[in-house]
Amino acid sequence: MKKALSLVLALSLLLALALPAAAEEGAEARLSAVTLAVKETLDLDTDAYSDFSGYPEENALAPLWYLDWYGDGGSLSVTAGEDGRILSYFRHDAAEYWDRGFQNPSFPEGGRDGAQKAAQAFLDKVLAANETVVFREDEGESLNQSSYYFRGTICLNGVPSPLGMRIEVRAADNCVMNFRRDDLASSYIGTVPSGQADVSAQRAGELLKELLTMRLEYSLNEDGRTASLRYLPNSRDDCYVDAHTGELVNLTEKRRALADGDKFYGYAEEMSANTAADAGGGAFLTEVEQSGVEKLSGVLSAKALDQKVRAVSELGLETYTLAESRFYLETAIADGGTDTGDVF
Repeated sequence: MKKALSLVLALSLLLALALPAAAEEGAEARLSAVTLAVKETLDLDTDAYSDFSGYPEENALAPLWYLDWYGDGGSLSVTAGEDGRILSYFRHDAAEYWDRGFQNPSFPEGGRDGAQKAAQAFLDKVLAANETVVFREDEGESLNQSSYYFRGTICLNGVPSPLGMRIEVRAADNCVMNFRRDDLASSYIGTVPSGQADVSAQRAGELLKELLTMRLEYSLNEDGRTASLRYLPNSRDDCYVDAHTGELVNLTEKRRALADGDKFYGYAEEMSANTAADAGGGAFLTEVEQSGVEKLSGVLSAKALDQKVRAVSELGLETYTLAESRFYLETAIADGGTDTGDVF
């Protein structure tokens, strides 16, 4: 299914111009709130990390935050929504040694059942109240296997959806090392309707049946020598019946409209009411995390930067709409031997 999104023009001038950001409140508080929400959700202990940074990426649907912790023992990277929902999680332990040379065959440590329980426990933390996961078929085990991988479909209100997820669990100790999921808010327009259908399957079948036309045709039999007279279905557009309204919708026509640019979908009509600022519990920012938050001190918002870029008349942006913005931290080493600390 094509995603209902036609924002194909991604304005990258904010990056190309490398316009330094300064002098607007908000980014620090947002980063702080998102970080607290992530730590609360995952029950993270980040005391062992010596460096932290975070920056936003915003588009016409929903902003994303990229959080990174570093230390001598390894690193941790998390992608989260503005409301603190976890979209990806990647943990790297420096002490973990991967021998790429010859290894004697050995069975994986632990077992798949235990690893799947650990995966489900992690999913119970990061999924929304109306989300569940149906795991796909067991992929089995192999010799020298160090991790178990699970893939699944995310169900919304108990109904399968186009959203999927993937999670990796280390076999030795059932530690979740990698997680990634599709995001509803930043990929699709609108809200999730009720999972209870108002139109019966029988009625939907009757509506779809009306679209089916047949043709009479001679077709070869399996022996390749004789033919039979058969009724065959004519090709037709992809259609579906809205389970709430009973409307018969031609999906093929909608796809054509998107391809032709006849439709334009703007901002999502409704975002989650649960914001990162509501995160409570015992989570707190370490000194390292507070220092990382301060890196965004005084940066301009994407809206303010957009206005500054538009002020450069030579760029001719009068007829363009900002579709996406991304911040990043300058990592180049200045003459004095320290990070520049600039945000672009």
